[in-house]
Amino acid sequence: MSNDICPIKPLPANMPGTDHSFQEVPGDEDLRLRERMTPESFKRPYNSLYFQVLEGFLDRSLK
Repeated sequence: MSNDICPIKPLPANMPGTDHSFQEVPGDEDLRLRERMTPESFKRPYNSLYFQVLEGFLDRSLK
């Protein structure tokens, strides 16, 4: 599908080091699992690529 048909640039299918909500995850698997079971994981920053794609979409959409 070309961007002429779908103006939204999709995020990469796999962004290493991030979870399903594009937030960075700890490298330690045990810590990652413990954080997922609590709201602690929400304190982690979002991957910067997420904001770049979102900004591009908003820039194209709001013109």
